[in-house]
Amino acid sequence: MPRDKAMVVGSTGLVGKSLVTHLIEDRVRVKALLRNDKVSSDPILDYIRVNFDNLQLPAETFSDIQDLYICLGTTIKEAGSKEAFQ
Repeated sequence: MPRDKAMVVGSTGLVGKSLVTHLIEDRVRVKALLRNDKVSSDPILDYIRVNFDNLQLPAETFSDIQDLYICLGTTIKEAGSKEAFQ
């Protein structure tokens, strides 16, 4: 049975994906915010599609969260150069 509840923002990137995997292995219930539709077959993982440019979620989305992890980032390709990435 899951013992804790966490929210992961940026759950599909390198760090976020790894974090979600570890939390699930530790039986932590996870609400994962992401830009695109995704469905989980694990009942303790709930993906929530959001618009990060206009983040509006009902307060109850956060009411039972004990830990919040922000794993937002970018890639060198997306940034355009190593300098812009840094």
